[in-house]
Amino acid sequence: MPRPIGLMTLFLALLGGTASWIWGLPAVFLASAVCAALLLFSLMTVHLPLRVDVERMTPARAPLGTQVLVTLEFRILRKLFGRSVEVQERLPPERSPILNLGWVSERELKPLTYHIEARKRGFLEVGPLYLITTDPFDLARRTKVAGGSAAGVSRILVWPHFVDVSLPEAAAENAGALRNQILKQVPASEEEFVGLREYAVGDDPRRIHWPSSARHRELMVRQLEHDIEEEAVVYLETDSRAATPETFEEMVSAAASLAVACCGYFHRTKLLTRTGSVSVTRGGLKTDPSAILDSLSLVAQQAGEPFEEDRYPVSNGATLFAVLGELTLRAHAVWNHPTLSTRKRFVAQFTEGEALPAGQGTVTIRPGERFAERWEAALDTPVPEASLGRG
Repeated sequence: MPRPIGLMTLFLALLGGTASWIWGLPAVFLASAVCAALLLFSLMTVHLPLRVDVERMTPARAPLGTQVLVTLEFRILRKLFGRSVEVQERLPPERSPILNLGWVSERELKPLTYHIEARKRGFLEVGPLYLITTDPFDLARRTKVAGGSAAGVSRILVWPHFVDVSLPEAAAENAGALRNQILKQVPASEEEFVGLREYAVGDDPRRIHWPSSARHRELMVRQLEHDIEEEAVVYLETDSRAATPETFEEMVSAAASLAVACCGYFHRTKLLTRTGSVSVTRGGLKTDPSAILDSLSLVAQQAGEPFEEDRYPVSNGATLFAVLGELTLRAHAVWNHPTLSTRKRFVAQFTEGEALPAGQGTVTIRPGERFAERWEAALDTPVPEASLGRG
């Protein structure tokens, strides 16, 4: 379409043509014809075929609050008659709708890079990429979608924010003690060595593999086929009545922090919500928490449902970490039920009102307080340096 200067050129051509026809001015007619020809040439130029294939490269996942690097690599760029091409990238609505990346040179097809901030957990969508073609006289321009992968929308999964937190000593010891209790019942001849893993509190010192420990510069123990698969369950309350949307985001962050910490101690870590569960199992030396973080990236509050006792997690010998919000009288009764309190459990409750009884592994987080500080203070251990200055 013509630009403002192009519209002015069209107006002058029409005005000059009309004047030359009425008063018979050949010079004015010639000037008007030249203006009309320039405008026609500009419109034809911007509508000539433009082949630009662009590959957009983004990470599959990104932590909340980080700068995500996006790279645009131009595969094919063919421009005719001195046209210029401007690149504009569509971004999420909460930010500027268009990111102007400047002009693309036909001679230097260098990749363009830019950063966007992951401000909200869930899917971050980028694209499509638009190309704006301008004629040499800057009289007209045309907008089209680039070819290649940049023509579509790239989706980046943004993980919830999590910090480094410690686990209660009783939970860490429980992870190793339960495993060793089973091993005592298995004859040595039936124990089959399957690999090495990091030493956890409660492991039998006789299983330390000293050559590997010296090589890795940390204690490594032999993992046997009959190892008990000690499990930690991280329960996140998703009932919409339990917390405001802002508080729920803090609860998701707390659940992510606890899940990542559990992956360093337990053979299996399970995330449990009202809508389902996801588990990760130790593979090799460490447990990869990616599946749990992926699930927490998309978890949402659910419409209020009755608080039923059978909807709460039953640990079955696992160590339970619960992240709760406001509780009804029925919920207080359920969480204080003797059968639940006798199991190994630790609760982080975000509340403004009545909280569960202090002690018994319960940590209360009031408005304005940070989960990491309250959790570490309740454990009577210093806050890890990596947690300071973060929510």
